[in-house]
Amino acid sequence: MPAKKKSSSSLKMKVFVVLIIVALVASSAGMLFSGVSNVLPSVTLFQPEGWMGFIPGGVISIRFLNYSDIRDLANILPDKNKLYLYEINYNLTVFDINYELDVGTSDANVLVYNLNSTVANQISEAYSASSQTSQLFNGVPMYLINASDALGTAWIAVYNRTVIYTEGNETAWAGVAEIINATNDPLFSNDSLKIGLLLASNLKPFFAMYYFKDADPSLQMDWAIVCLTNPVTPVAMQVFHFPTSDIAKNVYSSVASIYFSSSAKATLTQNYIYGTAQ
Repeated sequence: MPAKKKSSSSLKMKVFVVLIIVALVASSAGMLFSGVSNVLPSVTLFQPEGWMGFIPGGVISIRFLNYSDIRDLANILPDKNKLYLYEINYNLTVFDINYELDVGTSDANVLVYNLNSTVANQISEAYSASSQTSQLFNGVPMYLINASDALGTAWIAVYNRTVIYTEGNETAWAGVAEIINATNDPLFSNDSLKIGLLLASNLKPFFAMYYFKDADPSLQMDWAIVCLTNPVTPVAMQVFHFPTSDIAKNVYSSVASIYFSSSAKATLTQNYIYGTAQ
């Protein structure tokens, strides 16, 4: 994906995505996108999932990983450790986590870990019994803690069996609060994004998803979504959305040459350009 100018954290995420996609798709080179129809999938096919309730509208970037599908695959997850919580001496690993989100908001990059109920209750009770500075937001306790590297501070909350964590002070607090409040204005209430996710997943279950707002301003992209399906032999599909169908048509050749290995892999339908990743 093109460089993100809004924050260095977004740039790092984009570099990470490019490396993952290049590595995973190399094993399935030459596979063509199966949907060649000019008809977009019906928005009625969209099935909301629980993790979408933690993504507020207006976010800059998203990384979603379903650990239920990939936690045992060493080539995708060589490091099983995710977050060390100093105050309660707990090391969060992929075996505790159902799925992970890395959400880039206007305030911070927020990590969201959906846990099995036993671990979630254990962490919640440990912080409730601790002497950490805390504040309530919408009835949810938020705790000021040491950052995972013990070199700074962070805010953490446990909400709906999910740890919400980000490093920093005031902006970190705002980032956690925004995730807790996400159901008031969820990103995936937008029909164009629902269709984009249907296209990127090719109507199949996916183990990873990446979203970037204003993905490539030079090509007037509104946003981009990349989904990875089939974790054993991964296939990466990408979707780019544009303000109008005329803009999409005008930039089609440039998008096809930059983001796809050939125009044969890039489909133009209305204001979407989509297909297998380069």
